[in-house]
Amino acid sequence: MSTSPWLTLIAPDIGTALSRGTPSATLARLAGRGSVAQRWERSDIQSPLRPWQRGLLNTLGIEAGSLASAALSMSGHEGYWLHAEPVHFVAGLDRLSFLSLAGESKVTDAERSALFEQLAPSFASGDHVLQAMGSEWFLRSSRALQVTTSTPDAAAASELQTVMPRGQDAAELRRVMTELQMLLHEHPVNDARARRGLPAVNAVWLWGGGSPGAIEAGDFPAAFGDHAFLRGLYRHVGRVITALPENPEALLHSIAGKPRAIVVVPGADLEAMDSGWLVPLSAALADGRLSRLDLILDEWHIDVRRGDLRRFWRRALPPSQWGQRI
Repeated sequence: MSTSPWLTLIAPDIGTALSRGTPSATLARLAGRGSVAQRWERSDIQSPLRPWQRGLLNTLGIEAGSLASAALSMSGHEGYWLHAEPVHFVAGLDRLSFLSLAGESKVTDAERSALFEQLAPSFASGDHVLQAMGSEWFLRSSRALQVTTSTPDAAAASELQTVMPRGQDAAELRRVMTELQMLLHEHPVNDARARRGLPAVNAVWLWGGGSPGAIEAGDFPAAFGDHAFLRGLYRHVGRVITALPENPEALLHSIAGKPRAIVVVPGADLEAMDSGWLVPLSAALADGRLSRLDLILDEWHIDVRRGDLRRFWRRALPPSQWGQRI
């Protein structure tokens, strides 16, 4: 007799929407009836992994150790890789501050394409090459660099001077970042963003370099999504992932009879994630098509089992109150 699957849903980039207190009745109900805990620290300036990536490794039983985001994302591609993330530096009276471009300020695919067309030729040969993989940018170095970088999450939560590249080759990376800033200055994309009241894309944040490391494949569950990190991680252990299904019903059909599965969904828009994923998956948990649903939302982990839904006396718990249930 087969059992209903346990599904882990991971939503990268949802932290901004959660911090704004965007209402989500379904998410608040799941958090209230299940367990909620802050498991991973966004402001960790030493980690080469974002909180949701540490959560993914944790749910797979993998020690994060020195594993690095860009290295795993580009597993199978030769070279030393770093993420190259378009961001905004805010000029203050005596210092610069870091602003992630998310939510309403998100860099669109069309903007990324136009910016890349200008930046890439300047980094098409030599020691550093800028490459686009899907909607993400990566910088390839001709040699392994001795440098420590910080994730965009940590940069947004810290003083910029404390999270800039550090180590033996830090000056080299800082020089590359300065070159990229100069190329972005007065780009037509930024003129158009200014007219819409949006912050300029005036910098590129380099982070996540390192070694992909050795990982034992183990019993990896079925995985669905289009994110480079998920794809690279599974490729690194000789496994493949399936593209993100069109809707939750297609996902539920695909995982029927499996013990567990992982899905990584676009997570910048909490309202879209709520109606598109949380509502139908919550219904699937209630009617027994899922036995367990846990959510990795940046640093937060929500774990709900089918029996938890019967705890009607437990009130809904919106993100603003999650710190009270740790």
